[in-house]
Amino acid sequence: MSKQDIVMRQAIPPEERLIATLRFLATGRSCEDLKFSTGIAAQTLGYIIPATCKAIFDVLRKDYLKAPQTNKEWKEVAPGFKDRWQMINCEAFALEEHILKPYQKKLDYQKRIYNYRLACARNVVENAFGLIANRFRTLLTSININIYDINYIVLAICTLHNFLMKNSSFYIKQTSFDSENVETHEIEPGTWRQEINNINESIASLQTISVKNSSTIAKMNRDEYLKFFNEKGKISWQDEMIKRGKA
Repeated sequence: MSKQDIVMRQAIPPEERLIATLRFLATGRSCEDLKFSTGIAAQTLGYIIPATCKAIFDVLRKDYLKAPQTNKEWKEVAPGFKDRWQMINCEAFALEEHILKPYQKKLDYQKRIYNYRLACARNVVENAFGLIANRFRTLLTSININIYDINYIVLAICTLHNFLMKNSSFYIKQTSFDSENVETHEIEPGTWRQEINNINESIASLQTISVKNSSTIAKMNRDEYLKFFNEKGKISWQDEMIKRGKA
């Protein structure tokens, strides 16, 4: 992140570049607003912040954002998610061959079971994003940075989140996340939800995207999950959850 001085001006020290970037990520304040507290021009911040985010990602990625690279590595990761969240190869959003969404029409009992199980897995994603957005509040704003640099901002946030999760005892508390009552299997909301509400009135839950003409393969894939959740992959408390109107 170091820059050389030139005749017309001195380079901004790495420490100041890092402080400005962390303020931007944590507070959600605009470059125009930050120029007063950082003493750096808004236009300059527009270049500094993405460059610093890239540097953060490059330094931390090996230890704090290493994704599986091979089929073998992905297969080693998948059972852990299945055992913890009772969801195999979970993804959510629009219905595609490798992505799932709830059934929305003609909901019989088996489809309600599927929707409940998918909602439980989606809650994991919602918690992750909700907590990160609460700590890095730039994610709650319209990020006024060159669109081609947004990736580095998101990647820096993810690596910083993982770094702080492992190295800081103050970053989160056990109550920050939603938790599941082990006896009733009811979800008890984490404190991040109220904290988000206090900041931005409310944060919308992840919404399914309406997609027309989903492929036949995608629909068959969802039907396979429905069969799995109601037969081989059935969990002991799902029927009780349906009786309580959870789906």
